[in-house]
Amino acid sequence: NFGAWFESLDDYKQAFDSFLTWVDKNNGSNNSTENKLEVFFRETVPGHWPCFPEGERKNETTYNWIKPVDVTPFKNYTSYQESLFYNQTSGHNWEMFEDFNKHARTCLRNRSETLSLSTMGNGSGQKQMVNMLPTAPVTPIHWLNVFNSTVLRRDGHIGYKDCLHYYLPGPTDWWAHFFHSFILDMSGV
Repeated sequence: NFGAWFESLDDYKQAFDSFLTWVDKNNGSNNSTENKLEVFFRETVPGHWPCFPEGERKNETTYNWIKPVDVTPFKNYTSYQESLFYNQTSGHNWEMFEDFNKHARTCLRNRSETLSLSTMGNGSGQKQMVNMLPTAPVTPIHWLNVFNSTVLRRDGHIGYKDCLHYYLPGPTDWWAHFFHSFILDMSGV
């Protein structure tokens, strides 16, 4: 995940392509069937403005952490979308994150299709597919889908003008659960 730092889809695409190149270059393998890396990509999730408690981070030491954050999750996706238009963010283009994720998902899906083609047996159609394969090994990258479970959870931020990162229990616990489940699925347990 690195989408929060880009101001345009073109910038994000360039960075994502660089990320894919770096992953493939650093795989440590010259054969796509002997990948040494297991790479997971967590999609970009937006922050929520305003987040509570409000104020400067210097107030963090005097905040009553026992008192729950006084904000409830959004009731539905439409409520979340409306908040994007009424609360313009500074420094982050949260309204673009879904486009960033769509680009990443498309790239990773195309890589998966390429990997599927490259690992097919010696069937009669193999010669036709060889032209579609990359000249360098492609490392599989697993998509960690957390957007839908996170976008409604505006109650997961610590506040103090950091309305992007999630610190409080809830969203990040589910991310860990999804990741752990993914690992178990991969291992066949």
